[in-house]
Amino acid sequence: MLVRRSRWLVYFKKKDRVHSSTIPMRGALDFKVKDCPVCAVMKRNRPKKPASLHVEEKRQWKLWEKVLSDSSGKTRVKSFQGNCYHSVFVCARSERKLFFAHKKKLHYPLVYFKFCARVGRYPKLLVTDQAGEILSKAMGSRLAAQGTCIDPCPKDEHSEIGSAERAIGELDRMIACSVLDGDLPPASWDFVGEHCSLLNDVTLSCPTDDSITI
Repeated sequence: MLVRRSRWLVYFKKKDRVHSSTIPMRGALDFKVKDCPVCAVMKRNRPKKPASLHVEEKRQWKLWEKVLSDSSGKTRVKSFQGNCYHSVFVCARSERKLFFAHKKKLHYPLVYFKFCARVGRYPKLLVTDQAGEILSKAMGSRLAAQGTCIDPCPKDEHSEIGSAERAIGELDRMIACSVLDGDLPPASWDFVGEHCSLLNDVTLSCPTDDSITI
């Protein structure tokens, strides 16, 4: 910690990046962004998130041709079936969500094939993050054999799979509310998650084509 002109220059690490900030002598409790010129400039220069795709761009893809996928973190409660994670697959055109629970993150390839069997086809484009279980050589060779192109989003640019991340957040809230309202055991969250994903698809219409139903 260095003292410069009655201010403290503090270095801290967040998400594998080192940041610096000058904090007034009165301490960090009353610190605001405007007190630090570095933080004020960096917040102002923060790149804007890309806008959502237009309806015309979504209509270029058929159902389940472009798929966005993401996996959750480890749950606090292990389900009755021993599941601790869940993955979500989102159709880029219809925005339909499919929910799959699994025991380990390494089981994602198996979950992916369950998803393909559910929709009855292999997607042409799979957009995910840079998780090791997805970018493995075995998974890459299988996707290439099926004619699927994988598009991993860069680090710290998860807005490209924002639909999948929002789907996980929405389903997590729906699961928590359903378990609380129905007085269900917390270990039944994987069964509730499948029901919530189905309920979400039934109640919401397709934004690109009203004729598309579940």
